[in-house]
Amino acid sequence: MLSGHGDKPETVHRLELGATRIAREYFRHDPPTSREIERAIDFAEDEIMRMGRPLEITAVVWNTGPASRALSTVSGPTMTIEMVEQWFQRLASASHGQSGALQGLPPGREAAATLMVLREFMLHQGHSSIVAVELADAVAG
Repeated sequence: MLSGHGDKPETVHRLELGATRIAREYFRHDPPTSREIERAIDFAEDEIMRMGRPLEITAVVWNTGPASRALSTVSGPTMTIEMVEQWFQRLASASHGQSGALQGLPPGREAAATLMVLREFMLHQGHSSIVAVELADAVAG
């Protein structure tokens, strides 16, 4: 995660929350079960809390991960907490057997893990939006 004011990142925040890792260690099913999601949320919350105090709410936050860029194909580059929460509720519905709930969202366990991490990060850090960009674009910005 990169953050800053204006259109150029000032700070880099590294989280040990890779979507591949969460998909591999927590999500055994596609879509993941509600129990798998809860366990992954517990892990994500612990990692986010290790960051310390929340970032400045006025900061712009960029996510350079490829899975978040896949989600941005649905929303455009800026994802609001309302969008992410709505998508997460669709993931929760899918985890309870409503297979069509995820229609239109990127498929797979890694996409589900990315969505869960974005939601937890935004909720716990207090950000109303996040921008998905290529790393080179964010640094050059």
